[in-house]
Amino acid sequence: MEAVTRYRTTDLDLDSAEDPTALAAALQIRGLLPVRPVTKYPGGEWFCGFSPGGGDYDEPEPHLADILAVIEGLDGPARSAWAGCSRRLFDIGYDCGREPFAFRQELSAETLARLRRSVRRCASHSTLTQRRIRPNLAQQPTAGRDS
Repeated sequence: MEAVTRYRTTDLDLDSAEDPTALAAALQIRGLLPVRPVTKYPGGEWFCGFSPGGGDYDEPEPHLADILAVIEGLDGPARSAWAGCSRRLFDIGYDCGREPFAFRQELSAETLARLRRSVRRCASHSTLTQRRIRPNLAQQPTAGRDS
């Protein structure tokens, strides 16, 4: 394994009180790849996970754009199933290595607005997460606080 920190992929994980099999099929037809099958947890909640197919990108924005295009293209029943999900997790993953010392990637305001619109009408929880690469070792003392 290389000791270089780099972007890997962005997954979309969904939880739902209702069986998301039809939604999962709609997402697959539109190009998302199942990475975690539709599964029912012992408590009754359902789960499934997807990854964008196609492009091998160096940063998360193109993958997020691919996922959002699929979501934005959902029709009535699939859109309702999407809205019924209790959790929509956009999980940005990285391979973490020793280099480079500092590593930064950004999301545009347009992509963040699309993420917000994709979940705006949904009454439940949606999350964008990014796995932390390393703690910030160069924190500056806060004004008014003793060092």
